[in-house]
Amino acid sequence: MYAEGMSTRDIQDHLSEVSRIDVSSMMISNVTNDFGMVKQFQDGSVVDKATYMMIGIDLEGYKDGW
Repeated sequence: MYAEGMSTRDIQDHLSEVSRIDVSSMMISNVTNDFGMVKQFQDGSVVDKATYMMIGIDLEGYKDGW
Protein backbone atom coordinates (compact mmCIF):
# COMPACT_ATOMS: atom_id res chain seq x y z
CA MET A 1 0.00 0.00 0.00
CA TYR A 2 2.84 2.37 0.88
CA ALA A 3 4.67 1.62 -2.37
CA GLU A 4 1.48 2.49 -4.26
CA GLY A 5 1.34 5.96 -2.69
CA MET A 6 -0.80 5.54 0.42
CA SER A 7 0.36 7.52 3.43
CA THR A 8 1.05 5.83 6.75
CA ARG A 9 -2.14 7.40 8.12
CA ASP A 10 -4.13 6.07 5.13
CA ILE A 11 -2.76 2.57 5.80
CA GLN A 12 -3.55 2.94 9.50
CA ASP A 13 -7.17 3.87 8.70
CA HIS A 14 -7.47 1.07 6.13
CA LEU A 15 -6.21 -1.59 8.56
CA SER A 16 -8.58 -0.30 11.23
CA GLU A 17 -11.60 -0.37 8.91
CA VAL A 18 -10.95 -3.61 7.03
CA SER A 19 -9.15 -5.81 9.56
CA ARG A 20 -10.04 -4.09 12.83
CA ILE A 21 -6.31 -3.90 13.58
CA ASP A 22 -5.11 -0.85 15.51
CA VAL A 23 -1.48 0.03 14.82
CA SER A 24 0.31 3.33 15.11
CA SER A 25 1.41 5.28 12.06
CA MET A 26 4.95 5.13 13.53
CA MET A 27 4.84 1.31 13.43
CA ILE A 28 3.73 1.42 9.80
CA SER A 29 6.52 3.86 9.04
CA ASN A 30 9.09 1.57 10.70
CA VAL A 31 7.83 -1.44 8.74
CA THR A 32 7.91 0.34 5.39
CA ASN A 33 11.43 1.74 5.85
CA ASP A 34 13.23 -1.46 4.79
CA PHE A 35 12.99 -2.43 1.16
CA GLY A 36 15.17 -3.56 -1.71
CA MET A 37 15.26 -2.09 -5.19
CA VAL A 38 14.89 -4.43 -8.16
CA LYS A 39 14.83 -3.74 -11.88
CA GLN A 40 11.65 -4.78 -13.68
CA PHE A 41 10.35 -4.55 -17.22
CA GLN A 42 7.32 -2.29 -17.50
CA ASP A 43 5.76 -1.02 -20.73
CA GLY A 44 8.84 -1.87 -22.77
CA SER A 45 11.43 -0.29 -20.49
CA VAL A 46 13.31 -1.18 -17.32
CA VAL A 47 12.22 0.59 -14.13
CA ASP A 48 13.29 0.37 -10.49
CA LYS A 49 10.68 -1.04 -8.11
CA ALA A 50 10.70 -1.18 -4.33
CA THR A 51 10.41 -4.76 -3.10
CA TYR A 52 9.51 -5.46 0.50
CA MET A 53 10.98 -8.72 1.73
CA MET A 54 9.29 -8.93 5.09
CA ILE A 55 7.30 -12.05 5.92
CA GLY A 56 5.54 -10.99 9.09
CA ILE A 57 5.47 -8.80 12.18
CA ASP A 58 5.22 -10.11 15.71
CA LEU A 59 2.93 -8.64 18.36
CA GLU A 60 5.67 -6.28 19.55
CA GLY A 61 5.99 -4.79 16.05
CA TYR A 62 9.25 -6.49 15.09
CA LYS A 63 9.83 -8.06 11.69
CA ASP A 64 9.92 -11.84 11.76
CA GLY A 65 11.57 -13.70 8.91
CA TRP A 66 13.04 -12.64 5.57
